[in-house]
Amino acid sequence: MEALLPQLAGDFRALTERALNLYRQCGQSLAMLPREPAREELARTLGKMTRDAAELASEWAGVEAQIEERAQADLQAEREDLERSARASTDAIARRQLELAAASLGEEVERLGTLKQRRERILARLRAEVAQLERARVALLSLRSGQAQLKAAELSALARRFRALSSLQREEAHSMEDVSSMIQGASMHSSPLEVRQAEGEESPASGPASELPRVGES
Repeated sequence: MEALLPQLAGDFRALTERALNLYRQCGQSLAMLPREPAREELARTLGKMTRDAAELASEWAGVEAQIEERAQADLQAEREDLERSARASTDAIARRQLELAAASLGEEVERLGTLKQRRERILARLRAEVAQLERARVALLSLRSGQAQLKAAELSALARRFRALSSLQREEAHSMEDVSSMIQGASMHSSPLEVRQAEGEESPASGPASELPRVGES
């Protein structure tokens, strides 16, 4: 899983490193517990949470450059330049072609905006996963320090709680993505009619989408 880190940058790398560090700390605490099903259950749950976080971050490796503020600003500036040229054009066909080119760039600007929104949601989900790992670390530290006496049943309950929270976060994220995709899809349908008309054609009306190291083995 560490092999993914060089591919990541910025917030994605920082959050993935934090998740891996928390996972290792949890593993150290788990290793001090007797080897029993409850301990193994919690270890598997924490391992899955960490893998999910790392894999989610890796999916966005290489996408960061596409959604930089400068990239979106450059597209917007080019779009505005095309719109100015269209307004200044005295030829109807040339003006329409410039307008279509500007509209195409406008769609790209919107696409980058959608990517930025998805990035924010992915980062929010990663932060939530890291927060759950932090909670697990603190709970296990309490056990090590003698501040709490967790029985096997309580360890199992802890595993179920983290698993349920992680699953709920994934479902909510998928739900938001589905709604966003539906809205985006409904707004991106366009007809080739305008392109044909810009080229001087008649309208149709007039013609024929590694494993983590195991922890807690003592």
